Amino acid sequence: MRTTTFGTLPIGATFYYLGHAAIKLVSGGLNTPGKFKGLHESDHPGWNIYNGDAVIAAQLPDPNREPSSPN
Repeated sequence: MRTTTFGTLPIGATFYYLGHAAIKLVSGGLNTPGKFKGLHESDHPGWNIYNGDAVIAAQLPDPNREPSSPN
C-alpha cells in the first residue's frame, strides 16, 4: 500500500483512511474540505477531509457493481 494525499485521488477512487475503507465524493479547494464516505454507506452525505491529508490508495471492489457469478 502506498501513502498519497486525498487531493491526488480522482473522484470515485477508493482508499483507506484511519483504518477504514472509503470512497472519494468531492475534491476540496483552497481552505475548503473535500468529502468522502465509508465504502458501504449508501446515503451518507460525506465526511470532511482536506486535500493535503494523507490516505492510503487502494484497489477495492466497486460497492455498486454486482458480484460476478462463479460460473
